[in-house]
Amino acid sequence: MDEAVEGATPHGVRVVWLPPAIEQTKAMRLAARADAGAARPAFERALAEYELLAMPVEAAEVREQLARLA
Repeated sequence: MDEAVEGATPHGVRVVWLPPAIEQTKAMRLAARADAGAARPAFERALAEYELLAMPVEAAEVREQLARLA
């Protein structure tokens, strides 16, 4: 799984929602490993990108994931 997420990092790809989705996935992996300290900034980066892209459903999901870290 780790290799698949790392290998999905876009290089010149124009799918605008892919970077925050990858960031969110990385954060979810970190949270599953009980590494909230590393997961929080990754979730925050994903949230900021989703908000910039005006993707409210995805942003709300990340907010919920951040709330569960607390």
